[in-house]
Amino acid sequence: TWCSIKSIIVIEGAGAKVVNGEYHRSSEDYSGRPMWKKVDDEKLCIWYRTENGGHWRLGRTNDYYYLAQAPSNSLLPPMLGWVNAKDVYNGQYRRLANRDAIDPVPQMWAREGKKTGS
Repeated sequence: TWCSIKSIIVIEGAGAKVVNGEYHRSSEDYSGRPMWKKVDDEKLCIWYRTENGGHWRLGRTNDYYYLAQAPSNSLLPPMLGWVNAKDVYNGQYRRLANRDAIDPVPQMWAREGKKTGS
C-alpha cells in the first residue's frame, strides 16, 4: 500500500478502537518529518521519534498504542509492521504503553484526498 505526504491515512481493525479512523496531514512536522492527526481527536497522532533506533508511533505524547520500526531516513509511516506498544516497551518505559493497547494491531491504508471533517 502506498502513502505520500499528502495522503489521508485510514486506520481500521485495531484492538484499541479509539485509534481507528482518519488521520490528516498536520501543518506541523515532528523531528523533521510529517505528522498526521486524527480527525475527531487531534491529540491522537502518527509521528516519528528518533530515539531508540527510530520508530513511527501511534498515540499521544508519552502514551503510545502501536509502534513501527522504519529506516532513519523514512519520511512516511509504514502501512505494515505495526506492533503493540506493550510488546516493545518494558521496564521503566512500560508506562509509555497505553494500557488499552490490545491486539489486533491496526490495519492501515492511505488515500489521496481532501479533508472530510473539521
